[in-house]
Amino acid sequence: MGIDKRTAENNASLIAQAIDRLENRISACLDGPSKAFWDEARSVVDKFKTHTPLFRADRQTLWQRHQAVCERYKAERKAHWDELARVSREKRRFIEYKIDQAHSIADGADGPDGINRARERLAQALEYMKDGWSGLNAMDRFAMGVTGSEGRLLKQDRALCWERWQKTRAAIDARRDALQRYEEARLRERIRPMSDVAAYGDPYEALRLIKAIQGALKTAYLSKMQRDLIRSDLDRYWQLASGRIRERKAEKARRHQQWRCDMQAHIARWTSENEKDERLIARLADQISNLQIELAGARTAEFADKVRGWIEEKYAIIQSAQGRIRVREEKIRSVTHQLNK
Repeated sequence: MGIDKRTAENNASLIAQAIDRLENRISACLDGPSKAFWDEARSVVDKFKTHTPLFRADRQTLWQRHQAVCERYKAERKAHWDELARVSREKRRFIEYKIDQAHSIADGADGPDGINRARERLAQALEYMKDGWSGLNAMDRFAMGVTGSEGRLLKQDRALCWERWQKTRAAIDARRDALQRYEEARLRERIRPMSDVAAYGDPYEALRLIKAIQGALKTAYLSKMQRDLIRSDLDRYWQLASGRIRERKAEKARRHQQWRCDMQAHIARWTSENEKDERLIARLADQISNLQIELAGARTAEFADKVRGWIEEKYAIIQSAQGRIRVREEKIRSVTHQLNK
């Protein structure tokens, strides 16, 4: 029995269409898993078994075409992945260069500026690890020879970059911690004597030193915890020195008040003594007046001499009392002036 021509030609057409569809899927199957392409390729092979009858010449031609499509897919897929691998390697080298730059900057950092620059460079490297060329200028892309590519890291290259990135981040953090420990130790060296100065030394000098350290603390490269601990210590010493100053002022005020009370007592005493001397002078003046009357009526020269002697003695006592009064009045003026300041 012969082959039905129409059926054979129809089967050949169906298989040819299936091969066309397989060929059209080459581009779509280059990047992802190849399973979808090969599943469809096997379905085409199955059609050679199920779509019968076929003329021998058609079967041979279609089979050769099917094999050619499969070989083309393998070649294009290899070329595609070779290019992806090349771009990935180049991108990995560039990212590693950025990461190494960050590491080098951190190694030479002597303060927050260097650490921040290292972190910025490391953040750049992390951004470049994403698919595409975000943040990478055209000149760098041209230098890498990847102009127009999608800039994707393959799994192994991404893992290598990520491992290197994490190690560098740890190195930057370690350098930051070392700088902060050094800064803390430097400040602690200045703070160490503050306990004795605040407790036993000049409290005003203690406050001056604390202010100077507080000024340095504002710009010191420290963590928040380190800064808070140092501030707590400084505040404790500030309170200690301030308390001693308040005690000094209270004692000074107490002594001043005591001095005022003493001076006011002195003024009262001097005033009382002056009043006594003034009464004495008044009595002596009366006595001198009486003696002068007696002197005027003296009957003998001898008695007159005695009276004159008594008068001179009383004048001497008056002069002495007046001198004491002047001294006391000067003291009263001086002390009153001081009390009124």
